[in-house]
Amino acid sequence: MKVKEFILPKNKLSVHFTPTIIRAEIEKNKLNYVLPEGERVFTRKAQFQYGWDWGPKLNTMGIWKPIALEAWDDTKIDNVYFEKKSYTKDQAKITSKITLSNPPKEPTLIVVSVAGKDFSLPIQAGNQIKQFDIPLTIDSPKFWWPHNLGEPYLYEIEVKLLKADLVTDNMTVNHGIRNVSLVTDEDQYGQSFYFNVNGTPVYMKGANYIPQHSLQNRVADEHYEALLNDVVEANMNMIRVWGGGIYENNIFYDLSI
Repeated sequence: MKVKEFILPKNKLSVHFTPTIIRAEIEKNKLNYVLPEGERVFTRKAQFQYGWDWGPKLNTMGIWKPIALEAWDDTKIDNVYFEKKSYTKDQAKITSKITLSNPPKEPTLIVVSVAGKDFSLPIQAGNQIKQFDIPLTIDSPKFWWPHNLGEPYLYEIEVKLLKADLVTDNMTVNHGIRNVSLVTDEDQYGQSFYFNVNGTPVYMKGANYIPQHSLQNRVADEHYEALLNDVVEANMNMIRVWGGGIYENNIFYDLSI
């Protein structure tokens, strides 16, 4: 949310919450038919908070992720996404998709650096575009592997915005080069069902991951570290993130790979 037009030299931020059961009741009363699963179908909320076989009904509300006020003069990096084009042992081809907060008002250079090489794209002032694609190539790439088959190698890719050689924003993202496919070929028994990683059939061993606490704000970084270290010690190489939970914090995915 943009707040520039509202902020004063001194500001007070207040956040007001309405219990979800009230909002659900309002939406339910708009219908002349009954939907299954009760009030939980009317809110976009973690489903386990409405009660599950492993947890009580605790329909929480509040802020449990950091809030920050960000300011910039022209534009900043909003999101970075790396789209696989083709990964071979000779060369990895990637399209970096860079989304800016808004179209640059001044000439800007986007530079993506990986494996000792720079890939750049100049942006002229006055355009109305804020997403840009920059193709990348990594020669003789080092592949990512599950921990029990090899090294889970990650490339460190840096994205920078430059104006007149001055870095105005930067972001660093880790990216693994890997080919993963689910193989479901017809065979003598019916149909196969296994994962192939970088050309190697892999026997997957893992577990179903659910939220670690009914009150999510009580889950700290050390809890993620302890749990995922146990996963490695148990020789697992796959985790299913349960769909009735939450969008996990970045540390969960950073440690998982």
